[in-house]
Amino acid sequence: MLATLDGVRDAGFKPAVACPLQGPLAAELRQRSVPVVAWHAHDENGARFPLPLLRERLTSLLQEAQPNLLHANSLS
Repeated sequence: MLATLDGVRDAGFKPAVACPLQGPLAAELRQRSVPVVAWHAHDENGARFPLPLLRERLTSLLQEAQPNLLHANSLS
């Protein structure tokens, strides 16, 4: 995904990325001036949230952001 950011911007999109707020991905995105939106698939103990809850949260996030383009790694 990081490798595509310049091309996405060159195509006229304004990328924003939903991911955990802490960690190397978020740090790299901030360094590239890409907005980071909080997205957590795991609780503070490392347990994955139930899939129905993740789907509900992702639906809400997408309804709020209304992106023109979406890239998703995996929700399985």
